[in-house]
Amino acid sequence: MTYQEIAYESHVSPVAVFDLIKRCKKQLLSYESKLNLHKINIERLKCYKKIKDKKIKQQLLKIDNIYK
Repeated sequence: MTYQEIAYESHVSPVAVFDLIKRCKKQLLSYESKLNLHKINIERLKCYKKIKDKKIKQQLLKIDNIYK
């Protein structure tokens, strides 16, 4: 959705939508810098690629999907 569409649905101005999205993005980046979830996920996927046993790999991916 565009800022205008969100603003219309939310009964606020497009500028208010833009500002809120900007603040949310800043907060999410702050969380990510502290938690490193993206980096951890990339490392986990690299480890999965190294697993030769397809059955074990499938089981790990299944477990991983449960916790996402």
